[in-house]
Amino acid sequence: MEKRTQWWKESKDDVAQAIFSTVRFLSENQKTVQESNLKAVRLYGNADMLGLSAFTFMSPSEPSRRANDSLKLNVVKSCVDTVCNKISKNKPKPFFLTDSDRPDAWSLQEKAKKLNLFAQGIFYQTKLYDIAPTIFRDACIFDTGGFLKIYRAGNMIKIDRVIPDEIKIDDVESFYGKPRQIHQVKTVDREVLLDAFKSKKTLIYNAKEATPQNSMRQSTADQVTVVESWRLPTSEGAKNGRHVISIENGTLVDEVWKKDFFPFAWMQWSQPLFGFRGMSLVGELAGIQYEINRILKTIQQILRFCVPKLMLEKGSKIAVQHLNNEIGATLEYTGTRPIVEAISAVPPDLFAQLDRLYSRAYEIVGVSALSAQSVKPSGLDSGKAIREFNDIESERFILKGLMYENFFMECTKQFISLAKDIEADGESFSVKVPGKKFLDSIEWSDIDLDEEVYELQSFPTSFLPQTPSGRFQAVQELVQAGFIDQEYAKDLLDFPDLENYMTLSNSSLQDIKRTIEMMLAKGNYQAPEPYQNLQLGIKLMQSAYLTAKNQKAPEDRLELMRRWMRDADAMMSGPQSAMEAQAQQGQPIAQPVQAPQSDLLPYPTANGTAQPQ
Repeated sequence: MEKRTQWWKESKDDVAQAIFSTVRFLSENQKTVQESNLKAVRLYGNADMLGLSAFTFMSPSEPSRRANDSLKLNVVKSCVDTVCNKISKNKPKPFFLTDSDRPDAWSLQEKAKKLNLFAQGIFYQTKLYDIAPTIFRDACIFDTGGFLKIYRAGNMIKIDRVIPDEIKIDDVESFYGKPRQIHQVKTVDREVLLDAFKSKKTLIYNAKEATPQNSMRQSTADQVTVVESWRLPTSEGAKNGRHVISIENGTLVDEVWKKDFFPFAWMQWSQPLFGFRGMSLVGELAGIQYEINRILKTIQQILRFCVPKLMLEKGSKIAVQHLNNEIGATLEYTGTRPIVEAISAVPPDLFAQLDRLYSRAYEIVGVSALSAQSVKPSGLDSGKAIREFNDIESERFILKGLMYENFFMECTKQFISLAKDIEADGESFSVKVPGKKFLDSIEWSDIDLDEEVYELQSFPTSFLPQTPSGRFQAVQELVQAGFIDQEYAKDLLDFPDLENYMTLSNSSLQDIKRTIEMMLAKGNYQAPEPYQNLQLGIKLMQSAYLTAKNQKAPEDRLELMRRWMRDADAMMSGPQSAMEAQAQQGQPIAQPVQAPQSDLLPYPTANGTAQPQ
């Protein structure tokens, strides 16, 4: 057995050997964890896999998989996929809150707004919303959870999914759920290493090729086993943390690790009482799935045996060549007539038990079989009833939803930390923020905030339902209740096939919002025009003015907003004098245009009939 070592105290010449010795020690003492992960993958994927490494996994097209012709009723996969779809359809957004009592509250709030956009941009840039559902699925399958690695590559921030078997953590050290060291063991292509560590070419060339264990496949790949190790510092500001990237014959990176966290964000289906590893969803359903497999195998064997039997009296003369399955065939015999005997079929109790186990699996998880089949329950015809049903069904997943949101918050914190590191090294860092039609660029240097001045919270992408019918009804209810105006309603609908019409219809709203932004954020006065919806503009400008005033915005910005409202009011109350002033300045004279009214969202009248606005 390999010897345990405190590798973080070893010299640069000996640290690689100490790390590999530690990793081998952990692997030998945690074989049950690897076996548990392998069983979970087999249950979820119906795959006869030998292991979870590049040399031992088996693809569905291989002969051993094709030869397995037994019946499968995979309730584990059905439950996992249903839960993943329910949770991961939500796309959490980070929201930064600042203290309104500070003298610089307005400037901090403006930076916080940009920080919100920055987080959305880096989610878009790293494709976090695309990979997060996969990490959540890993959390449902593996007891160790799902891992996402967040790291820096030059002046870029990148993320990678991590196979749970690659992570090595000491069980005793993580008794309280907070390990002090983590190792990631991975096989990497030799040429990739040579390109990434050009100063270590000789070391990489001489590295031993990764040795496959229990491998049934041959490969032309030339891969090297790489271990990346982290040890957290003992206290804030301490310099005894360490980060090492090593191969078996030497060290590629050896540096001080100053952060008080590992470069991973992870999720777990259930939090353990002790230690680091919890219980996955697959683990909860494993017993039911094994019993379902046993019953199915029994039923399959019975059905194969239960074929009609031809009963012949011994000594009777039967023309054997006449025994066939042709329709209308004749059978000549002498003596006792042959009898076709049907063997009794499968006992009903077996099918009843199979149905009970299948239903019980969904009850344990907290989803309905109808949800797994994407079937609407009968009787739920209104949008309100369907939303109420979804709310009731989702109560079981409140903690899972919070876990999913916290995962995004942890990613955001690490993204910000890496952006600061890039700027501290003298390099610029920016992200592209996707809008409805264009991409905006945000520089980190314009929004750099200390962690002490803001609080990070999470909100779902949208309060509104995801389906078009549900979104339409929810928006309509808000309009009828008087909570929002029609201009906002059309903007909230956001239907792709109506995008062109909605863009034109909402142009008045978007124009006023742009005017407010130019004055409040950049200090550029934008005079009102008669072509604008001035009535709507004054209402929006007043709300924005009061909000900015409470946030202690600079007086010059507030004065621009007051000036706009005075000019707009004068233009509305005295259009003739305004047009005369325009004529004297040589400007074209235009009549104010009334905002178009839409009958998209009807209002109820006193007699109960709906009339368009």
